[in-house]
Amino acid sequence: MVVFIGTKRKFISLLRILESNYGKVGMWKIAGLFFGARDVTGTIDPLNPNSLKRAGFSAARNVLLEDKVPVKVPTQFSMIGARYSPLIYDGKTLKNELTGQQIIASDSPMKVPMSVKNLLPTASGAVGVMAFAGCAFFDRGKQCEFCSVGSALGKSPLDQKQMLAELKTLGQIGYKINTITINTGQPPKPGDDLRLVGAMAKAIKRNYPGIPIAAEVGPFSFKGSDLKRFMTKLRLNYVDTFMINIELIDDKARKKLCPAKPSRDTYLNLMKKLSQCGFQVSTVIQLNFYPELEGDVPRFIKELASIGNVIPEMLISRAVPASKLGDAYWKQLEKDLPINYAQALMVERFSVFVKRLQNINKAMQLAGFAQARAGCVKCGMCNINSSFSKE
Repeated sequence: MVVFIGTKRKFISLLRILESNYGKVGMWKIAGLFFGARDVTGTIDPLNPNSLKRAGFSAARNVLLEDKVPVKVPTQFSMIGARYSPLIYDGKTLKNELTGQQIIASDSPMKVPMSVKNLLPTASGAVGVMAFAGCAFFDRGKQCEFCSVGSALGKSPLDQKQMLAELKTLGQIGYKINTITINTGQPPKPGDDLRLVGAMAKAIKRNYPGIPIAAEVGPFSFKGSDLKRFMTKLRLNYVDTFMINIELIDDKARKKLCPAKPSRDTYLNLMKKLSQCGFQVSTVIQLNFYPELEGDVPRFIKELASIGNVIPEMLISRAVPASKLGDAYWKQLEKDLPINYAQALMVERFSVFVKRLQNINKAMQLAGFAQARAGCVKCGMCNINSSFSKE
């Protein structure tokens, strides 16, 4: 393969910066989440046997770096552009085709049966539960640009008995659950998502009292001035952490990418109220969509730190099949390109990302956020929160 010399030199320089700041494994994790990997194993992820029927983050592969650090690595099956990635995963190593570097990488030794269709067990011990996959925004033609909901339509709310049966199956094969995350779409009737989450959380706590639960919900369904009473009425007091994902902190970017979602202040106000009620809150901040519209992330991190019990989840964004992302970078990677040209594009974008990451790193270190009780921040396989200190 012909390699652009400038691309290789720049890539090596950027990786050195990452390694000096986050250590060897941290460098590989960040690179893996940014570029994805070309999966040449010819096998299905043993922890996610239904991965080819899923989309986006749910379809990424569980990979253990140096047999200890779990990462959800996107592949050509789950991320636009990953077919051009300089990283190659073969089941034994993660190799960098441009630089010649490699790290020991493998699948989880545990094999989940195909009957586990609705739950998403991961190599970290976190289990995702997709309670409801529909979306009222999609129905109105106003879905978020980066969302893959179009490939998940047709699913009705998950039956509690089925959920508990699949959790039991995981226990029978020796899988150890350390946190459960309940995810919902935006239902046509506001409040249906909270009622469903409350009922599921109660059922989980009744059967697995020691497992912390997180719930990803929007700010649309919370009602009334007495929030604590409202939460108890819907059995939401069984949830340990609420994932109120703001995703984009600039309102201009929000209007472009998430036309149906409210302003960032609406999200912040709910986070404050939940924190005051004693709940822990996490919120996703998307990095790598329209960098010019990303906003002042370090300043926003300071703002979150002042609220109290709120933790930002720093997510390296990726465009997924079935999304409608208009960012020129991702639109280019959808095309059939010479691989050396595509990789040059990716490394150039990586350069922009790494520069921004230095300031974000400093802000995160100064803020000193608490450890997450539950949910995606606790899992850490898709986010880079754990990379803000060396291993």
